[in-house]
Amino acid sequence: MVIIMSVIFRKMNEKEITEIYETRMTKDFPPMELKPLHNIIDMMEQGIYESLLVCDQEPVGYALVLLPKGISYGLLDYLGTFSEKRNQGYGGRILKELMTYYQDRKLMIESEYPDDAPDRRMAARRLQFYQRNGAVDTGVESRIFGAHYTNLILSGQQENMTFVPSMAVPLVLPSAEEVKDVLIQLYTGMLPDEEKRRKYLDFWIKNS
Repeated sequence: MVIIMSVIFRKMNEKEITEIYETRMTKDFPPMELKPLHNIIDMMEQGIYESLLVCDQEPVGYALVLLPKGISYGLLDYLGTFSEKRNQGYGGRILKELMTYYQDRKLMIESEYPDDAPDRRMAARRLQFYQRNGAVDTGVESRIFGAHYTNLILSGQQENMTFVPSMAVPLVLPSAEEVKDVLIQLYTGMLPDEEKRRKYLDFWIKNS
């Protein structure tokens, strides 16, 4: 069992995210979930998107986060642990450290709905991982370019983890209506074209 004391984040430049995208992300995510690389780089240049390399003496993973201006929410767009570093506890540690790193933001997470996923087992494992590490179901679902997602928010209440000082007060969870509005704002920043948003995006509250 590897005991992980800490991880640090370092912002990647265009060359670094290109390498991570081509060598890691294309293997870690199904094609329908993966944005074109040029979209990621464009948002980085706009200052609304950060591509973080996760390090523990050496690189162990990555986290890509949408950070629109003017709202107190962000979207954890992609999270990955390098294949050779998996099953060593890094995933949970990264989520915890992200809450400290972005302590002025509430981080949203999309997790593919298992029953509609091409790989149901992997989608279920991913959803359970997020929930095990403090992500709470918001009651809002979405369909983004054909992929069905459950939308979660990091609560700061992870199982078997100690609160960091900045997260000592648990997050007051927003209502489903607020989450739906936030998701629309987040995607307006990522996809400014209103016609494409109407065609390819849909958000709804469960059982309503």
